[in-house]
Amino acid sequence: MSSQRSFQEMTPPRNNRPPPFEPINCCGESEDSFVDSPAKSTTNSLRIPVVTRTAGQSRSNSSLEQERNESYVKEENFNVQYEMTLRKYHSTDVPYIDSHCHTDFIFNMLHRKYPENHVGINDWVDKYPAAFPKSFAGFIANFIKPGLFVNDTESSEYDMEWILRELEESGLYIGTTWGCHPHQAETWWKKGTFWTTLDHILSNVSKYKVLAVGECGIDLHRCESSLESQKVVFDKHVALAYKHKLPLVVHCRNGKQGNSEDECLKILKEQMEKNHPFLKIHRHCYTENWSTAQRWLKQCPDVHFGFTGAVLSFNEGQIEAIRRIPLDRILLETDGPYFKPKCFERIAPSKVCLPGMAIATAERLAEIKNVPLEEILRATYNNARRVYQVPVF
Repeated sequence: MSSQRSFQEMTPPRNNRPPPFEPINCCGESEDSFVDSPAKSTTNSLRIPVVTRTAGQSRSNSSLEQERNESYVKEENFNVQYEMTLRKYHSTDVPYIDSHCHTDFIFNMLHRKYPENHVGINDWVDKYPAAFPKSFAGFIANFIKPGLFVNDTESSEYDMEWILRELEESGLYIGTTWGCHPHQAETWWKKGTFWTTLDHILSNVSKYKVLAVGECGIDLHRCESSLESQKVVFDKHVALAYKHKLPLVVHCRNGKQGNSEDECLKILKEQMEKNHPFLKIHRHCYTENWSTAQRWLKQCPDVHFGFTGAVLSFNEGQIEAIRRIPLDRILLETDGPYFKPKCFERIAPSKVCLPGMAIATAERLAEIKNVPLEEILRATYNNARRVYQVPVF
């Protein structure tokens, strides 16, 4: 048996279940009730419970025990599969970048659960090394909740000190983007302090490691902000991107209220006619079909499409878009803490996607495009550096 540590051993065990590679005791059974399973990972022997039947045992009880036993087999098989998957991720030397995540949201989720142990990205890397493969080169953090960075008397969330400390202490911050998410538009669209602060941040590229404007856009799915406020906020963000010669991160989500793609493209067209069409655009968290992608490619000659862990559950229409979008127009992102890949579920806090997990999205993209994982990692790494014009701060 290999002396290497398993990925489970590299991280604290989950409180609500035993470590996956330890014998699972059921209904008070002792460890004598377990035998070695023929299935093995490269680092662990897996063990499953033996179900014994006594004379006269009812068939219904036997069925229940069989069902329970089968569930354990599935559990252990899953453990083998995810261990092998993670070892594959950690074996590659090709660098990759998470081009879109929200470290402030990740901090809020982790800090609520573990207030003394999760201060920022350096702590997460130390506590969950299996979630950060060795070729992970860093991430671009999106700050899209103005209450965090606008010193407004009505906001209790202001904490620019935390942001600046993070940027100073961790080299994994490749850069940042700043803006107002559509969900926040109604609150901030008429506040002069927001627009003044945003313009100030975008003017101080080195201090704030600014790479782009946004994410911003139109959300017609479940958004409490009015369409009017969203359109005004998005239009002003586009204007700021042109003013500061920065890329634009665009959020579009369709819903019962209408087609957000139509609204976004209309505003972009007007701004492009006033300026120029070659604005670098990161169409964030793309989940639409090939037909919609064609509209973006036709109108915006420098648009790139970001894909998250949502690709793991795409339908055929969405998969076709991935197949047909050129590889040099694809960006890798997590949108962390959202869209956590299942293979990482047991090596980090539940429902929290960390930036290093973007590699799971890359693997799915590789499967769809029928190319090696390394080709996706290399291409998206180069794409992110080109789109965001990544400098050395």
